[in-house]
Amino acid sequence: MTSISVPEQEPLPQDSTSSSNDTSSRRTDSNSSDIRSRYWTFLFDNLKRSIDQIYQTCESDQNLLQCQEVIQFLCQY
Repeated sequence: MTSISVPEQEPLPQDSTSSSNDTSSRRTDSNSSDIRSRYWTFLFDNLKRSIDQIYQTCESDQNLLQCQEVIQFLCQY
């Protein structure tokens, strides 16, 4: 048997700036996603609070016609 020697290859140099840019980009994406998520939560919390107040007002006014109009209005949107 003959022995074949394979020359040892040097590892490819890593570009440290691209690595840090990738990490920075991921961090920015994560922060952006977190901000968007919190914004959506804020919007839906406000919507829920507004709808609750509308229903409470309908109940306290005890006006059937107004309540029906409010329901129709909410159904349209």
